Amino acid sequence: MSIDANLALAHRAVRAFHDGDVPALLELVTEDLELFHPMTQAVWPWAGYQHGKTGFLRFLSGMGAVAEFERFEATRYLASGDEVVVFLAERLRIRATGRVVDHEYIHRATLRDGRIARLAIYEDTAPIIAAVRDLEAI
Repeated sequence: MSIDANLALAHRAVRAFHDGDVPALLELVTEDLELFHPMTQAVWPWAGYQHGKTGFLRFLSGMGAVAEFERFEATRYLASGDEVVVFLAERLRIRATGRVVDHEYIHRATLRDGRIARLAIYEDTAPIIAAVRDLEAI
């Protein structure tokens, strides 16, 4: 696919996540999706490595159960070859503690045949862990 098509796919994925449109998200990923989120599974059992659409649904359900997104926006997109990097800013509220986390992070997507085949999320998990554990800082 072209760089423009890859960027358009990334824009659709961000919009679908923002809107909570899980069916649209599932259409944008491959059956054998590889997902990585850096949070320890001791804190979020559905983080770490997840595989396929089932793993992606487990990840999305886990996020929705634990956190409410008060803001989620892409601030920049970069594309090269079959990869797109999306810079994101979010404000999330941890449901169990009411703590709020404002932070920036990136998604790195590897595309194949017009879909996301690999999604790696890179973020500082310490503020999120502190919010989950109702601490001021770690």
